[in-house]
Amino acid sequence: MNRVDALLDFLAATGSAHTLDEISRSTDIPYHICEEAVHFLARYGFVHLNGFKVEIKPRIRAFIVKTSKKTLLQLPSRVLVTAST
Repeated sequence: MNRVDALLDFLAATGSAHTLDEISRSTDIPYHICEEAVHFLARYGFVHLNGFKVEIKPRIRAFIVKTSKKTLLQLPSRVLVTAST
């Protein structure tokens, strides 16, 4: 899975806003790459930057959830732990 997919899957699975640090740690994406990816996704309307938090746009989340072959049970445990907090 590429890093942008991992980032979007994480945000879609949790359905909540996260800091870049939280996203980086939860997806194992280096912080600087995570930051670049988030700014790219924000520029093209996939995510919204709300202060220091990143939120996936509801329509993008709905699309990912509907088209994903994965369920929450198939996500790495670190995502499930983060999603429940």
